[in-house]
Amino acid sequence: RNIGLNPGRMGLITTLKAMGALITIRPAASAPEPAGDISVSSSKLKGIRIRPDEIPAMIDELPLLALAAARSQGTTIISGAGELRHKESDRLKTTLALFKTLGLKAEGGKDSLVIRGPQNISGGNPAETFNDHRVAMAAAVGALLAAKPVKIKDAGCVKKSYPAFFADFRKVFY
Repeated sequence: RNIGLNPGRMGLITTLKAMGALITIRPAASAPEPAGDISVSSSKLKGIRIRPDEIPAMIDELPLLALAAARSQGTTIISGAGELRHKESDRLKTTLALFKTLGLKAEGGKDSLVIRGPQNISGGNPAETFNDHRVAMAAAVGALLAAKPVKIKDAGCVKKSYPAFFADFRKVFY
């Protein structure tokens, strides 16, 4: 409820819908930024090609998108994501490290990821966040789907952008 719907930040939702996600948005009156309620239903996702011009609208969400791609049917190719190498961490490198921790496979290039799915998340290993709040949040989602428990190292780094993340995460998933 009351989720920010800034048009410049809707890339993840747009991409997940293109992958087949069942997502509905009910806009609400708000200021200064648009907001609304988002409903998500279980759905089977399919791999897609994500072009460089689509990356800016979801640059911070790419670790999470990579997890969705790993669970999708077919191959997802993310290209033009070189900017991820210059965030709080090298997010292409740290996303690949998170994948290894979770028992997932992906191929990384200079500015790309290739992920073949569907893959099962085995877990069982501690996930390093590299002090990157986006990687920590993606690790939490991956841990939720893992066959074995996943301890997230330095999970408190989520406070940089979303201090209530784990409290809200528990409300939604537990």
